[in-house]
Amino acid sequence: MRHMSLSTKRGATASLRPLHVLLCPDQPNWAFDNIAVNIARYCGPHRISKLYMGEISGDGSRLFRTILARGVDVCHVFWREDLFRMLQREALQNAARALGMEDDMLPRAIGSVAFTSSVYDHLFTADEEIGQRRAGFAAIDGYTVSSNRLFQIYQGRSEVPAPDATIRDGVDTAHFTPRTDERLSCRPLTIGWAGNSAWGRASQGYDVKGYTRLFEPMIARLRAKGHDVEIRVADPRVGRIPFSDMPDFYRGLDIFVCTSAIEGTPNTVLEAMACGVPVISTDVGIVPEIFGPLQRRFILDPPEPDLFAAAVIEMTSEPRLIADIKVENRNQAMLQSWENTTKGWWPFWELCAARAQDPRLSERRENWLRLLMNGD
Repeated sequence: MRHMSLSTKRGATASLRPLHVLLCPDQPNWAFDNIAVNIARYCGPHRISKLYMGEISGDGSRLFRTILARGVDVCHVFWREDLFRMLQREALQNAARALGMEDDMLPRAIGSVAFTSSVYDHLFTADEEIGQRRAGFAAIDGYTVSSNRLFQIYQGRSEVPAPDATIRDGVDTAHFTPRTDERLSCRPLTIGWAGNSAWGRASQGYDVKGYTRLFEPMIARLRAKGHDVEIRVADPRVGRIPFSDMPDFYRGLDIFVCTSAIEGTPNTVLEAMACGVPVISTDVGIVPEIFGPLQRRFILDPPEPDLFAAAVIEMTSEPRLIADIKVENRNQAMLQSWENTTKGWWPFWELCAARAQDPRLSERRENWLRLLMNGD
C-alpha cells in the first residue's frame, strides 16, 4: 500500500470523527501493555479497546471477530510479527471458516479497517530478514518506530515502506519522581543497573544487555582503584522488583548505568532520569535524543569497561555537575511524559484510517487478500 508522510496529511485528517482503536499488546503488564494503558489515559475523545495477542493463541478468528463486533476503525498490533502472521493465508482462511464466512467475504469485511504496527527494537534488520517481511509491511496501512535511529534504518530500506511516524516511549513522571532529601555523603557510592540480563543471549548469541560484558567489569575496575562502591540491580533473573517499588530503587542510586548494545528506548533510562538520577550510558536507542547537554557528555562510544569506570570517577569528582545533571534529567524526562508522547498516535492513526477508507487503496488490499487466500 502507498505510504505518504505524516506531516503532509495531518491537515487533511485532523477533522475526522473520533476513532475507535483496538490496541493489541502481547500480554498484560509488560512493556506494550504499559504503552496501551497510557494511550488510553490520554485518548481524549477517541475510544480505546484492548485485546491481548497472547490470549488469542492460534485462533486468529478472535482478532477479526473482535474487530467486526466492536466496529473498530484501527487495529494496532504492537508486535509486528503477530500482525504479519494474522495477515497470512492460513490464518485468514482459518479465521474465515471459524466465522462462518466464505473466503471472499473476510477481505471485504475488514477492507475499511486500518491495520497498523510498530517497531520498537533492532531485530530482523538483516537483508534476508527484511525481505522475509516485505509482504507484511506492504499489507498494513502504516507503522511507527520508537527512535530516530530506527527511522533512519527503515527509511533506508527499499524493500519496505518508510515509517510513517517516530513516536517515542514515555515515562510516568508522577510515579517516577526525585527523592525529596539529600543522600548522605558518607555513604558508599551506589551504582544501579536494571534489565533482564539474560535477554538476547540465545537469539543474538552474546550479552546484549551488557551486564557481564560491561557492568560487572566496570565495578571490578572501580573497586580495584580503591573506590567504595555499592551496587543495586533490578533483574528478573535475580528477583523482580514490582513496578510500584521501582521509583524507590532509582532514588536509592547515585548513578544509573545503561550498558545495552541494542535498545528501542531504553525505558530504564527514562525512569532514572524522571527520578533525577545521573546516567552513564552506551549510545543506544533514544539516549542521544533525550539527554540534555550536560548529560550527553556521558554517552560512551565505544562501550568499554575502562571508559565506564573513568566516567563514574569523572562524574563523582564534580559535585556541582551531579547536582546540575539531576535537575536537567528531571526536566528532560518531563518532556517525555506519557501525556506528551501519546499525542503523536492520533495524527498517525487518522492518517492510516484515511488510507483504509480510501476506496482505491482499500480495494487494492481487498483484492490482494482475496488472491492470497485463494492461493494465487
